[in-house]
Amino acid sequence: MLRLADLLRHRDLSYHDGGTVQDEGIERYQSAIDMILKLRAKDVQEGKSTKELKVQDSELLKALQEHYNGDEFFLQEYTQKSWDGLLCSVYTSLSKIYFMANMFEDSVDAASKALEFKPNDLDALNSRGSSLMILGRYKEAAQDYTSIIQRDTHRYFIDSFNGLAKVLVADETVVENGWETIVNILQTKIPQTEQQMQSEQVSV
Repeated sequence: MLRLADLLRHRDLSYHDGGTVQDEGIERYQSAIDMILKLRAKDVQEGKSTKELKVQDSELLKALQEHYNGDEFFLQEYTQKSWDGLLCSVYTSLSKIYFMANMFEDSVDAASKALEFKPNDLDALNSRGSSLMILGRYKEAAQDYTSIIQRDTHRYFIDSFNGLAKVLVADETVVENGWETIVNILQTKIPQTEQQMQSEQVSV
């Protein structure tokens, strides 16, 4: 069910045909969420953790801890995620397909639901920030984008800078330090990136 929902969402991204599969994609994600919630509730009743990863491969688990701080967002297989991580992932995907369907309030609600299961999830924050921006809720969008920028030390969600820049263009007053929030980071990051690229060229 989830695989089909994902395929429908990716098809919607690839083929701009007026969203012919959006309703089905939304329905599939909602059905998957209902099923996952029931399975999660059963584990809760049995006193089991809803945050425990289901990764069996010790090497994969080690790599996840070493390179991604254990963040299950980077696990490709749904079966490897915890119940809470899985619900966060599916609610975020639902948020994204709502966004593509121009259902921005629903997109915000779905991303907020995702964050109930995994607070500060960068993907969910990014999705919610995008919809908040469209809705003109600039202060809330700025909070989400700023939170990503502060937490995403590896810069996996680099488009959060674009999002925050759009917010600043729309209303500079909603961000406490204005453009300095972006400029201060870039002034450090750009020289670091240039130095890294130079060292890579030398090694080649």
